[in-house]
Amino acid sequence: MRLNFGIACLLAAIAYKLGGTITFRIAVPSNASSGSSYDAVIQVVAPNEVGWAGLAWGGSMVNNPLTLSWQNGQNVVLSSRYTTH
Repeated sequence: MRLNFGIACLLAAIAYKLGGTITFRIAVPSNASSGSSYDAVIQVVAPNEVGWAGLAWGGSMVNNPLTLSWQNGQNVVLSSRYTTH
């Protein structure tokens, strides 16, 4: 979906079990180009029972950046990582 204020948005809903989904929304500037830095807005909606949710930016977990999130009391923890093995 392309929004009229210069941001492209991706929405993906992934089933983790029958009847349960995790939703990822990612918004980046519409003029973002490969190899350049830019800000991104990430929203992850997941039931508490999931425990944690992650997104592998390269499609697989190995040799790609990861974004992980989980609940810690009334707060949310967001962690960026990079896997090598």
